[in-house]
This record gives sequence, C-alpha cells and structure tokens, in this order.
Amino acid sequence: KKPALDRDHARYFSIGRTTGPKNPGLQITRIKFLLLAGLTIQSRAEIEGILRSLKDQTPNLSEVHIVEGIYANLIQDRPRALKAFETAEKSARNTKTSLQPILGIRRQYGY
Repeated sequence: KKPALDRDHARYFSIGRTTGPKNPGLQITRIKFLLLAGLTIQSRAEIEGILRSLKDQTPNLSEVHIVEGIYANLIQDRPRALKAFETAEKSARNTKTSLQPILGIRRQYGY
C-alpha cells in the first residue's frame, strides 16, 4: 500500500497535467516531490526526462536550473550542480529576477 502522500500527490499531479502537461511550474513541483520522496532508479529517470524537457522549453527560467542544481547535488554530481547554479544566476540577471533565493541555496549547499 502506498503512503497517503504518494497517493495524494499522484492524484493531484494527474489532475494538474490535464490543465497543461508541460506547465513548467507543475513539472518543477513534480521534481521537488520526487526529490523529497527519495531518489530511486525510476525517479531519477523521470527527473532527467523532465529536466531535458524544461531546459528545451524554458531555458531562461532560473527555477529550472535551481532544481537541477539541487538534484545534481543530491546525486553527488558537483560539477553539474555548480554549472546549474551558475546558469540560474545568469538567467535571473537576464530576466531581472531576484538573485537572493539562488544565492541562499548556493550557500546552503556550499556552492
């Protein structure tokens, strides 16, 4: 039996996908859920696919690169995490988005 959190998230995620399956906010939320639920071979494959899609569709959205940096840090790919955080900063500067959340996350993870 799946825990209630997993069941509820799956239900809400499937409802959200009916409004726009490629919605970046929905996809980023899915990655965050998978990270919190614990990485498995299956979840890593799903995250990689979502990240590819997001970087193709919304390469200038700093949140995409932030979540990639967090993921890369969790899988201990420090060069990828550093590149993702640097790209997030560049994207934020180019779109006049606040750098504070990015700088805070970089400090938290030691980048």
